[in-house]
Amino acid sequence: MPVRRVAKTPQADARGRRDDELMAQLAAGRTSALAELYTQHGRMVFAILGRYGGGVELAELEELRQEVFLTLCDTASRYRGDGTLRSWLCGIAVRKARAYRAKQ
Repeated sequence: MPVRRVAKTPQADARGRRDDELMAQLAAGRTSALAELYTQHGRMVFAILGRYGGGVELAELEELRQEVFLTLCDTASRYRGDGTLRSWLCGIAVRKARAYRAKQ
């Protein structure tokens, strides 16, 4: 059975292109791009951390969210844009939450 692809909306295409531009800027060392990425995706990252963190205090969730975005900054040059930035961030957030929970 062939895989059925869902067409992206024009808004999703534009958001994806903007994310790719911001990641290219971040990889080039423009840390101002990080602020925009944080504004766009910070709430989603916080929600994922809360879901996978397992009863983590709010202050600790905020610290984990900052770690996610620092990791994003450190790995920006490896981002190829094959998938969405949202999925890239989800992966980072889940790994951070699981690592934190394993330490507890």
